[in-house]
Amino acid sequence: MESPAGVEGNDGRSEMETDDHDAYSEQGCCSHGDDEEAGLLNIPVQAFLHILQYLDAKDICSLSSTCRQCNSFCSDQHLWKSVLNKDMVKWSEVSHGTYPSNLATTREDIDYKDIYMKCNPELQRDPTFNLASIPRLLWSFLPRRTPIIVMFGPGLETDTSSIVRKFITGHGSNIIKVNGVFPAMYPGSVGTGFEVTVNDKSRLRLVVLYSATRKEREARDSNQPRMSKLIKRTSPPNQGADSEEGAARDGNEAAANHVTAEDDYLNFEPNDHVKSMCHVVGGFIFVVDAAQQINQGSCSSGRPELFAFMDSRWTPDRKPLLVLSSVANPDVPRIPCVRIADQLSLEKLQRPWKVVDCDVSSLSGLSEGVDWLVGSASKKM
Repeated sequence: MESPAGVEGNDGRSEMETDDHDAYSEQGCCSHGDDEEAGLLNIPVQAFLHILQYLDAKDICSLSSTCRQCNSFCSDQHLWKSVLNKDMVKWSEVSHGTYPSNLATTREDIDYKDIYMKCNPELQRDPTFNLASIPRLLWSFLPRRTPIIVMFGPGLETDTSSIVRKFITGHGSNIIKVNGVFPAMYPGSVGTGFEVTVNDKSRLRLVVLYSATRKEREARDSNQPRMSKLIKRTSPPNQGADSEEGAARDGNEAAANHVTAEDDYLNFEPNDHVKSMCHVVGGFIFVVDAAQQINQGSCSSGRPELFAFMDSRWTPDRKPLLVLSSVANPDVPRIPCVRIADQLSLEKLQRPWKVVDCDVSSLSGLSEGVDWLVGSASKKM
């Protein structure tokens, strides 16, 4: 015989309450019964989303798995855009494949949660072994030629210049080991190349290029615009239209698509000896000083040199670029590496690139960056 409505079952609830509970469970709701009126999800949606902005990405993902309603709230695009903008300035590295602006501009339906998951460097360092890692593991056992790597950039002429001394002497560091020297008679270089091993793992042949002689660099006023003898101007300043036509005639379509009056840094090319060098080297290290008080001038002064070197007419697109976003010591306030990528306009490069935060005093961050660079350069040789 059926129990009349309102009769309690064995668990102390009426059958009607039991039916309501089952209905809520099937719908994936987070609250039910008498607690529904006081439930957190009954507050206005905008207020709830505002509360979510105080959580980190991990907590938001955990909350989204509790029920369908929370999952809907925790997938809000404005929420994830806010989380992305808040967290990306804390990241210690960014690359061509994890640069948020690249992913946002190449998709019509922007999914900021998906962009966050693809760009966060912590989520890219999953130690879990999987089948996809087998080819990389086998590759590591194959004999590889030691790539020649060129180091240049405005950071070699500021407070972060001591990184060169650590590279070529190995003194004061247990990360860098100097194995020997080789002739590197490129004009503008220190005259000698250095075979070094970083972290007992990555081996490279390093050539350092300076924009001027030591005497000229020391005599240069800090307020004086930085000029490099490694490059030359190909067109007058602020001649965007003419530069675009000239670039198209020279066959440099990438430059033609981007050169405007505001993009004067694209109106340069390397000297002939640098062009020849770019054909044979395996990769590049571009050093910038990321200290807040001088960063803006450092990056803007280095872009002509960087883009002149990276032009695909003499540097194949497969050659990787590592940008060391450096500070002299950890106490120096720094510009986030994602902002360094913005200021250098790296999204315009059609090659593998990576920006890594580096502390010159301890060389933190250097090993990870060089490992990536040497690995990328060796596979392209």
